[in-house]
Amino acid sequence: MSNKSFKRNGSKRDSGGFVLFTHDVIDSAAYRQLGYASRALLVDLARQYTGTNNGRIVACNKYLKPLGWNSHATVTKSLRELQDSGLLIQTRLGMRPNRAAWFALAWYQLDASQGLDMTNREFLNVKCDWKRKDIGAPLIPKTGISKSRIAPENGISSLQLAPINGVMQ
Repeated sequence: MSNKSFKRNGSKRDSGGFVLFTHDVIDSAAYRQLGYASRALLVDLARQYTGTNNGRIVACNKYLKPLGWNSHATVTKSLRELQDSGLLIQTRLGMRPNRAAWFALAWYQLDASQGLDMTNREFLNVKCDWKRKDIGAPLIPKTGISKSRIAPENGISSLQLAPINGVMQ
């Protein structure tokens, strides 16, 4: 069997873009404490990131409806949960009738552009809030999982089937 190396032309995966979630994000307490709808929404929002538009990610009905998001209440609750976790940062306030709110993914740098309500300095102040939520016990053990003992610590003793003072009459 030959040991061929893969070319850098994408032969290891299908063509097209991808969404990058680092292990720091996935293993964080901020991400692990999210509900399923919030995690799904985070993936759909991260799908918009092109490498140059962090801070201009939208969560409007026009974008989310074709992706299967039919409940406005679920989207609103999930957006609030994502912002509370620190993984999603609102960079522009939405207004009626036709100004969508913009968001940024907290594990990427902010791509400065026209129309943001937040400066780069303000973004850096809140960028790592999701990491600060990890203070405490780690969720994933670093040393692995050890075998637990089934038997008593002092060993197995012989069982007595009859009472100590003899058979009862």
